[in-house]
Amino acid sequence: MDMTYSEVMPNMAKLLKCCIVLPVSSAQCERGFSTQNRIKSRLRTTLNNASINDLMRISEDGSHTDSFDFKMALKMWKEEKNRKITA
Repeated sequence: MDMTYSEVMPNMAKLLKCCIVLPVSSAQCERGFSTQNRIKSRLRTTLNNASINDLMRISEDGSHTDSFDFKMALKMWKEEKNRKITA
């Protein structure tokens, strides 16, 4: 008779699953708020939530500028849709 731990003690298994995903510290949350405060300053209060979210993701997870291909990004931006570019 092979019974798994979750079959013998289902409530304990659920509790342990919850404990596994709890963060050890709040450092990640604090970094997120610091990033948000740097991005959404009093001079940039008109940013919508989607823009703030995108800028925060770039700030926290984006690549560094020394490894970023600016020419490729400009090419992709130009090809995305027709834009009126003025000099």
